[in-house]
Amino acid sequence: MTGVVIGLLSALRFHQDLSQFLTNLLHWNSVWMNLISFFVIFIPVVLLFSWVGMFFRKVFEGLDIVWFDAILGFIIGILKGFLWISIITLFVLNVSFLEFLNNGIYQSRFYQSFTQPIIVSIDSMVQKIPEFSFLGVYLEKGLDQSDDELIQRYIEEF
Repeated sequence: MTGVVIGLLSALRFHQDLSQFLTNLLHWNSVWMNLISFFVIFIPVVLLFSWVGMFFRKVFEGLDIVWFDAILGFIIGILKGFLWISIITLFVLNVSFLEFLNNGIYQSRFYQSFTQPIIVSIDSMVQKIPEFSFLGVYLEKGLDQSDDELIQRYIEEF
């Protein structure tokens, strides 16, 4: 899960720089360059952290505490699934040109009860850390701006 979070933050932070570099290097100007650059950063970071996770798995096997690893893996797996759903939701809301799709997401119960509170809490943390201010643009699109009362309630909780 750490790899996904760090990969996502790294890719969101540096994909535009890499896109510009690749455009200048390859002399290929494409609307897909930002997306390609995002995945060129994201995938290796996730793979690196996965390899580190496999290393720790071998250590747990050597110490004969695989049961602890299984329980921890179950909990982290559930958290990772929710994180992936949130990432996919934010991705769709940021790249979707179809208004009906965005409205459908904003009206879904899962979005209202799970995804939006996470986005609001991450947004409040991002505002406190200047290095992550670049995330504000992406998080803004993840909030249903028509539901100010809900947003205000979550901001007050955090």
